[in-house]
Parts: sequence; structure tokens; C-alpha cells
Amino acid sequence: MAVWFGVDAVAGEMWLGPVFASGVRRLGVANFGRGLLIGVGERDAGVFEEVAVGAGWRVWRVEPLFPEARFLRVRVPVVVPLRGHVGLVLYRRDATKFYEGLQRAYRYGLPSAFEPYVSSALLYGSVYRGYAVVFGKGSRGLAEKFSRLKAPLLARVSWLDPLYVFTPLDVDIATRGLVSGGYTGEAGGAVEIPVFHGYSLRLREGSDNSLTIIGAPGTGKSSFLDYLLSRLEGWNVLVLDVTGEHRLLERHGYRVLEAGVDLFINPLAMGVDVAYNVILGVIEAAWREKASPIVAYTLYTALQKSGTLLDAYSHVEKLLSSSRQEDERAAAGALIRRLRPMIHPALLGHGVLPRGRTVVDLSPLPEEAKNIFSLSALYLAYFSAVRGGWSGIIVLDEADRLGDTEVANRIADELRKYNVSIWAVGHSLARVARKLADAGTLMVFATNDPDNLETLATVTGWRDAGLLGKLAYGQALVVRRGLQPVIASLYIPAEFRSRSANVNPCLRFEDTARRHGADPLELMKLYVELFPHRHVVPRILEGGAVPRQEFEAFRQKAGKTPRQTLEALAEIYTCLENREKQTSMP
Repeated sequence: MAVWFGVDAVAGEMWLGPVFASGVRRLGVANFGRGLLIGVGERDAGVFEEVAVGAGWRVWRVEPLFPEARFLRVRVPVVVPLRGHVGLVLYRRDATKFYEGLQRAYRYGLPSAFEPYVSSALLYGSVYRGYAVVFGKGSRGLAEKFSRLKAPLLARVSWLDPLYVFTPLDVDIATRGLVSGGYTGEAGGAVEIPVFHGYSLRLREGSDNSLTIIGAPGTGKSSFLDYLLSRLEGWNVLVLDVTGEHRLLERHGYRVLEAGVDLFINPLAMGVDVAYNVILGVIEAAWREKASPIVAYTLYTALQKSGTLLDAYSHVEKLLSSSRQEDERAAAGALIRRLRPMIHPALLGHGVLPRGRTVVDLSPLPEEAKNIFSLSALYLAYFSAVRGGWSGIIVLDEADRLGDTEVANRIADELRKYNVSIWAVGHSLARVARKLADAGTLMVFATNDPDNLETLATVTGWRDAGLLGKLAYGQALVVRRGLQPVIASLYIPAEFRSRSANVNPCLRFEDTARRHGADPLELMKLYVELFPHRHVVPRILEGGAVPRQEFEAFRQKAGKTPRQTLEALAEIYTCLENREKQTSMP
């Protein structure tokens, strides 16, 4: 009998080291939910628990259910049905004979590729004979890690062992990245959301829950989307709301954040390559063109010298005014015209992806800034998901703004591998990224767009274009992957039918700067730098008394700023403060 433990461990260079050092004879590793389960024999359970706690881990006993489990010997080459959900069962063997066999086989020296693996075996005195456990539910995280192991190098020495020989390092590599955050149980119970008579949308964490909703304005797609989202209790859901019309989800337990007020993202904080790809993708989507090689080179060079988009813009401006080469000046001029609409305070700060159910209002941002914020949020979700820190659903409102670009397709494809499903909502199926259009469920509301109809015919084989133009409010063509398309009247409760956009008038930086004769870029930069002290800035300019610490912070960051810029900043901060007071009133 095996005793199973949920594990919340400290990931390190060799995170499983304490387990190997304890001499546990039989070890099971499974990724049946989110996080990691470790199973040991009853006789070893006490030793494992003592060693794990001593190493700073948090462990607790669980009773997992592995339905339809099958045990397979892991032979060479590795034979594992990678579409299934895989665990490992490892039986300890003494490393001495294993090492002696290697020395006989490689009498002139062990290949360098083997050395780290063999060193781990000698350090902990053990190797492991492996079996794969294939079961019907759970996460595929471990299966994907297992398939990428480099250790078949050792297993090819067939006379050592007819089965796969795992060293401690092999096991550690396979499980690395699955331990942070702790085990959270089976991968979510299925959520059944009634959609139309006799049909429910079935969602399960760890599965492909991708959804694409397409249709003309006023056809009911946003109301239907809000109804679906209201039913996702207990999930991580991030709604990137470009119009502000999904704020009504606050009544259903969602937290509403405003980009540039409650949430800031800096694309460059994720690395130059991420920022470079995101900006090129936005240029391609907004301008319907790919950047020329010299423009792309100019952008990458500027990003390498920068900490924010505003820094990069300043570098390009300097190149425009100082370069003696006409082609460089032309490239800088073209890049400035494309970068300028992307700059907004929401993209100049640092932030982390919120957990729980959240609506992020992007309505105050310029169009290009909305796109770069959305793509950056997707990358942030990816980086977090790789570390086991975020999984759930991201809703891309008006996803066709991002276009069928390389960067949008790449990040959408990567997110699916890490239990992050995207719900894409838009007007044009032809403009939505291919990886988003290929969703588990596609719903097409009324549309007469020829591009929609042509793409739909290609994707689903639906040919009755005239019928889609005649659909009533709330009716849609529902295409479930692997099933025949059907026309249905969708269930939309009355409370979701009224729509209202709520645009934040406080964050109109261009207009505010123009009224005061200030530089809008300087205003944006100062807005982010003084944001933690926003409540005292208006009082300082009026000559009021403020705490000394707040005044010193203001003086250090804004001591030489022109008066007109400070007055513009005070107007924005005062507007935000008034909004906060109105929101807090009963």
C-alpha cells in the first residue's frame, strides 16, 4: 500500500534531494491535480514525512483516486501514451553495480553528457527502475515533462538493464516546476453551464476550455459572455475589457481593476525579446504591415538600452535628431509614429497577474496601448503558469484587434500547454488569431461580414451564409469540436441584457497636458513615479501641510518639474480621489 502526500516544497537546484537522501525504497510521483503528489510505501511514510518537514517542505496526507490506472514498464525507447496523464513509480536500486557496469562499458572515460546524471546517482547511492502510471484524469503537466527527459542516453546501454534506468537527477528534472504553490487536489470538478435547451457548456480545470465568440455589435454576444463568466465561481478568470462594459460582473463577485490605476504592466520587465515581439505584433495588427528589417533593428537596439517603453521612445527620438545616415533617420521617424500611441502609464510600471476573478478595464488606454497591454498580460500569464503560479481562463475582449499575427498565435499556443484557456470575443473570425479561432467551442452570432462567412466555411464547413445574417438577438451557430454545428437560441438572463460602458475620464493624459501646456510624456512618467503619493500632491501645490516623508518623496522625484506639469498631474490625481470617494459612498 502506498501513502500519498500533497507537497508544497521549496524548488531548488535539486529539490528532491532530501527524498533520495532518506533512502525511500519505492517512490511514486503524480501530477493528478495542480501541483505534485508524492507516494511512498507504508514502511517509509514516517521517514519521508520527517525528512521532508526537516527540509522546509509542507506535506499532508491525501487519498487520491486514480481511475483506470495502468502500469507500463518504461522501455527504450520510452513508450508512454503522451496524450494521457502520466505518473511515475520508481523502485530503488543500489548505484554501485550500475556504476561498475558503466565503467566496464566506457573503459576510456565516461561521456561528458552522462556525468551530471551519474554524479547524482553516486551522491545519493541509488538509481531507479521505472514504471509509468497512466490514468484517465488530472493534469498533463508531468506527462509533458516526462517526454522531454534527456536520460535515454543512459538507457541505451541495454545490457545494464532492459528497462529504463532513472538517476536521481532524471526524476528531479521531470518534476521540476510542478512543486510551487502546493498540490490543490484533483484538477477541478466539472462546471456545467446551461447554454440552450438540452445542452450545457462543460468546463474542467486542466482541460482545453477554449471558447471563441464572434458576432456583430448588438447581437447578444457580450451579454451571453457575462452570463457564462458569472457562473465560474472558484476559478482564476482574467477579463481584459477594452470597452469597460463588463464592469457589471462586480455584482457577481468579480474584482474590477483599472489599467493605469490599479494594475500596471511593463513589457520590458519580462525581457527585451518579449517586448520586441509584442511591439512588432502590435505594429502588424494596428498598421497591417510588418516592420522593415531596419525598423526592427532600430527597435531592438532601443529596447536593449531601456527599462520602459518611454525610455525606448526617447532613444529613438535621439537617433532621429542625431544620426547622419538618412536610412537610420527614416527608420527612427517611422518607429516614433508607431511607438507614440503605445505609450501609457499603464505600461510603465511593474505588476503581477491578479488571481481570483478579475475584470481589468482597459477603456482609458489608446487603441495600440490596449493591444500591447493585452499581449503583455498574456505573456505575464505564461511566465506565471510555467512556474505553476497561475492557471484558469483569460478573456480577450475584441480579440480581433490583435489580428492573426505570429506573436498572438505563438502565445495562445503556449498557454494551452499550461492549463490556461483563452476565451476570445470579437467581430471578425478572419481577424482572430488562428490558434484562437481553433477553439474547443465556437459560437457565431448574427453577422453579414463576408470574411466571417468565408472563414467559417473553411473552419467548420458551414455553407448557409444567408441564415447567419438572419439570426435574432441571442441566437448563434454553436460549433463544438468533433460535433455537427447547430443553430440555437442561447440562454441569456434578463439581468445581463443591459450594457453600459464606463470610461475613466481622469486618465486622458493628452487632453489634460494640452490644457495646461505640459508635455504629455513627461506627465505620464511623473504620474507613475508619484502614484504612491497621489493623495498629497494636490495639497502640496496648494501649500497645505503634509507629512515630512511624503514631502521629501515629492521633492526628490518632482523638484525640477515645470509648474504646468505639476498642475496637470494634480488635476488627474484629484479626479481619481473624487472617483474613489464616490465609489466608497453607500
